[in-house]
Amino acid sequence: MTVRRRRYGVVGVGARAALYIEALATTYAEHGEIIAWCDPSPTRMSYYDRVLDRAGHHAPARYRPDDFPRLLSEQRPERILVTSPDVTHHTYVVGALEAGVDVIVEKPLTTSAGPARAIAQAADASSADLVVTFNYRYAPRNSELRRVIADGHGWRPIWGVNGRRA
Repeated sequence: MTVRRRRYGVVGVGARAALYIEALATTYAEHGEIIAWCDPSPTRMSYYDRVLDRAGHHAPARYRPDDFPRLLSEQRPERILVTSPDVTHHTYVVGALEAGVDVIVEKPLTTSAGPARAIAQAADASSADLVVTFNYRYAPRNSELRRVIADGHGWRPIWGVNGRRA
């Protein structure tokens, strides 16, 4: 079965983006390709250019944050990954949804009520999909903590039933 590769733009290429970029460069390269960066730092974009190069991929087009609408029109991505600072998420989520582009945004979706309403309105009006992720849950420390709690080791509640000390 042939898998169609989707075209991804990545907004915010800091540490949060690493999981997604590495996955698309290696394990999931047959499912998608990164066609554009959008970030204020040429240094970070250059770093991830090298990550893609080591995996045999070409460097994507580069855009500054103010050029996001141009990224959408020139590159025509099918999906936008938003891992920029939380307070900026709504700008890119709303812009992509209004352009009919699917969005994958790292949590939190946004940081205040006004931008949340704008995102909700854009999502309601758009045919594109919006997915909010939480990639940090898979960090080794968090996975181990979940296992310890699930196994009942190292966990003893301080308070018992009806608020009485256990």
